[in-house]
Amino acid sequence: MLTIDTYYLTVALEYGVLGFILYFGAFLFAVGGATRYVLAPFDRRNREAGFLLPAGICLINFVVIKSVFAQQDNHPLVFMVLGMALALTYRIRKEGAPRLGDGSRSDEFELARTAKTSSGRTKLEGEVVA
Repeated sequence: MLTIDTYYLTVALEYGVLGFILYFGAFLFAVGGATRYVLAPFDRRNREAGFLLPAGICLINFVVIKSVFAQQDNHPLVFMVLGMALALTYRIRKEGAPRLGDGSRSDEFELARTAKTSSGRTKLEGEVVA
């Protein structure tokens, strides 16, 4: 009996090219969104952002493992993690947190970089004021 051991081939055969792109595109979209916020300066006020790193790692592992393992027993758990990652990136984006590539910094990082002088002028880090 012939078996298909790669899930990529199984999805492509069952759902076609468009289904394959949409199915694995959802996972890659979630991993990309999680990566943008995980690599940005961490905002300590948003504790939920800390869950993006393990969720992203879980989704990457799922995509890699599916190249050699075609069973679907763990799919309900992975779809819950996918939903969690997408919901967290939506919440963080809605709150306006900094993300990799947009050039913004978190408030704490910016406050640590600048300080006020006695005359009220903003002094940059490393600047000598006479």
